[in-house]
Amino acid sequence: LVIVMTIITAFVLFSKDIANPIDADFSAAKKISDGDLSITAPVLTKDEIGQLAKLLNEMNINLQELVAQIRFGIDRVEKQVDKIHRKMRFLADDKKFNEILEKRRLKVKDFKMLYEAIKEVIELLSTLTGDLKALTTFINMYKIYQVNNIEKKK
Repeated sequence: LVIVMTIITAFVLFSKDIANPIDADFSAAKKISDGDLSITAPVLTKDEIGQLAKLLNEMNINLQELVAQIRFGIDRVEKQVDKIHRKMRFLADDKKFNEILEKRRLKVKDFKMLYEAIKEVIELLSTLTGDLKALTTFINMYKIYQVNNIEKKK
């Protein structure tokens, strides 16, 4: 009877030593998968379960860096689009430009001003295109399991 009780007690203690770290890692993984990248998985042991928690934390850091780089790229693109928008509004709202259209006459000075503004818009669009390509290349570096495949398995 003492041996059976000892075995049961050892089993209960042993299962808690395994179950608690796994539960903590599972909880952290669930929060990360829900989009909370501020979570850190507790490293409660030095065995394989502890190594798994460390890897989960490293993966989370990599995800945070990825999100930060994508946000930076999006911010750059938004600023360039805003510059283009302002320049195009300047061209469309400029009284001189409207006057030129109405009179159907274009002075050399006005032509140069229009030409410079168009060149600036083209440069901004070129920079925007380059930034979008760089952002796309950056995102495509990562192997992504397509959402379609995940949805088919459900």
